[in-house]
Amino acid sequence: VDYSGWLRGYGQIIILNHGDRYFSISAHLSRRDKEKGDRVKAGEVIGALGQTGPLTKPSLYFELRRGGSNLNAMKWLKVH
Repeated sequence: VDYSGWLRGYGQIIILNHGDRYFSISAHLSRRDKEKGDRVKAGEVIGALGQTGPLTKPSLYFELRRGGSNLNAMKWLKVH
């Protein structure tokens, strides 16, 4: 975990560093279960969906990045 805390416009947020400049961002959380410096294993819960800012229902903002560039998450995630 590179960052776990509050970020204006995103609410409670967790940024995971996957190595080789790959990062995932999970925001608008109601609860963060991991703190900066924690290691996360596949399948571990890092937090819970929330309702922050102007959102009208619980939602998750999720982003994948490599360095300073956004990646298309649908190309990386296995969807059933």
